[in-house]
Amino acid sequence: MVVVGDVDFATDDFVNRAANGRLLLQAVGWLTLDNDLIPLSSNLPKDRPLELTDARLLYARVLGVVLVPGLFLVGGGLIWAVRRRR
Repeated sequence: MVVVGDVDFATDDFVNRAANGRLLLQAVGWLTLDNDLIPLSSNLPKDRPLELTDARLLYARVLGVVLVPGLFLVGGGLIWAVRRRR
């Protein structure tokens, strides 16, 4: 069984986008159990490490440790203040 969330991936408008055509062909090949239709992909993506400068690493840490939790705290404080006034 192959389950797909929407049939739009197989329409003419979307079949050439984001490997939808390949997904459709592989799903049909798998459902028919025809090994000739199931292409084996040998071109695996190369490992591309993310090299960050010290400034970008600091920015990522500040964003993840300070800014995002701070926004949650500010949002929670605002909701608390509005509910307290009622």
